[in-house]
Amino acid sequence: MALTSSFFACLLAVLCLLLRAGSLTGIAEQPLWLLNASIMAWPLLVFLVVYFLGHLWDSRCFWFDRICVDQQNASLKLQTIQAIPGFVAQSKKMLVLWDDTYFERTLFWICADTLVALLSASEEAGWSLYVFFGFLYAAFCLHKLQGHKRMLDQMSAFDLRNAKCTFEEDRCWVLNLFDEALEPPIRVAFDAPDAEDGTVEDASAWFPWSSWYLGPQVPYWSTIRDQMISLSLCYHRLDPLVFVAIGLRRKGQQFRALAQSGFAQGRAKKPEAKRAPTKWLLQRCTVVLPVTLAQQHGLFRAATASTVIYHLLKANCSGKDKVHSTYESLPQVYDVEFFVSHSWSCAPWMKALIISHFLNFDMALTSSFFACLLAVLCLLLRAGSLTGIAEQPLWLLNASIMAWPLLVFLVVYFLGHLWDSRCFWFDRICVDQKNASLKLQTIQAIPGFVAQSKKMLVLWDDTYFERLWCNYELAIHVKTAASLRATKIVPLWMPFWTLFWICADTVVALLSASEDAALSLYVLFGFLYAAFCFHKLQGHKHMLDQMFTFDLRNAKCTFEEDRAVIEELVLNLFDEALEPPIRVAFEAPDADAEEDAHLAG
Repeated sequence: MALTSSFFACLLAVLCLLLRAGSLTGIAEQPLWLLNASIMAWPLLVFLVVYFLGHLWDSRCFWFDRICVDQQNASLKLQTIQAIPGFVAQSKKMLVLWDDTYFERTLFWICADTLVALLSASEEAGWSLYVFFGFLYAAFCLHKLQGHKRMLDQMSAFDLRNAKCTFEEDRCWVLNLFDEALEPPIRVAFDAPDAEDGTVEDASAWFPWSSWYLGPQVPYWSTIRDQMISLSLCYHRLDPLVFVAIGLRRKGQQFRALAQSGFAQGRAKKPEAKRAPTKWLLQRCTVVLPVTLAQQHGLFRAATASTVIYHLLKANCSGKDKVHSTYESLPQVYDVEFFVSHSWSCAPWMKALIISHFLNFDMALTSSFFACLLAVLCLLLRAGSLTGIAEQPLWLLNASIMAWPLLVFLVVYFLGHLWDSRCFWFDRICVDQKNASLKLQTIQAIPGFVAQSKKMLVLWDDTYFERLWCNYELAIHVKTAASLRATKIVPLWMPFWTLFWICADTVVALLSASEDAALSLYVLFGFLYAAFCFHKLQGHKHMLDQMFTFDLRNAKCTFEEDRAVIEELVLNLFDEALEPPIRVAFEAPDADAEEDAHLAG
């Protein structure tokens, strides 16, 4: 309600200014105090009033223990507490007050920009206030992200047995609601009917199998989806370039950790029974033989990041790959740092940009940070004091504090991989495209290359999970990786989103040196920024939806004759998907006789 009221208050203020000025260009000629009061102070005031007093017009009823329980009558209080489960069941919704992090963060980012703009009307005090609020904003961002991460960690690692209870005798109440939690699932290996020949087709015909990767549980994804808008708003203020970017980096790590946690769904160990152990099948059929064959023929080769990006850009310019002349010069290796998994439908220049983002982002942030410190030090030496910095020419301040760090960031962002010596396996380069026989042998050895790669870099686009070969590579890596952190997922929208919000505020600040043109430029970039936000959110939501609804059977394959073979190999890796869990009921400690008889029946 507060956001809606503030939005309409801002529209009303703009309309009043338009009527007063007579034209859009005339708005920029109005007094600065009037613009600040109308466009910034007035919407903020409306927001705060509705934020703190809007509940006065809310007629919905709530149950709150401190009010709805008689605190003076001990007998009634005990009866009411015992009836709380009924109150919960009769409530249409539950409002969980987890902590006050969201409250603090919301008020801060709503008020920070407005207060800075209002207080920095004097040119002498403006820069010092922006620096002060920049550090304060960075501290709040990190505090919010830490709180959010702690909340998600608590949800993912939740265990009822670790919860504290004032009276230990009350602990058994929840177990009565979820007594199946006491019954561990027991998996029994068996042969499917009519599957004497050992074919997966017969087994899957009798036992519908779900996909080998189901993703994290629904609440985790719902939490991420709900936070997408607030996450975008969290990074809308970018004056202190480096500090906010560090926050985004931490959020990206948190997102990848959640995304990768879904790959653990198929890792349940099975008792050794009629089938050969999955680990032995994997090592013998999928890893050992292909790697041995590849080493004998010198097929396992690696390329540096600069070589990969160079040939991607070259392929994009020429319209076709000309990499066979480079294949012979690539070194033969036993393992590589990264196996690059990608869909061929994505444009080569986009893949080059994604790889640059993954390799160079941290280095670019660090370089930009030190470039900014160097610029501030030079300004301090030139001015002689901190207060003297504000007296320097505006063009010098813009060039030193905004343009120079941005330039350093972009140079390192696009060229930092030239100093990266790690080796990569990329199919367009590390497969001999000229010799058909060697090409076929190399493709057959790809599972071994995946297993011998320390990490996998997934260049995600809209078609990645639709390609059967991409799923096959990912399945092998998930089963052979030493840690979930070895899977690095970089979405297609990530580099574009990063570059836009890194550059947008800097470009606007540099172009708005003229006071007359500032408002129109900010309005233009405001609409452009909103469009980019919605585009990024749509891409992010599409990615999460693909992960959540993923099913191997829906993946596409260029040659349909390969489908049965690949699906069989994936099912050999994750054959526990064919074995439904069997639960064995037993007498719970607090179950009565009727429940025992019902369970036994």
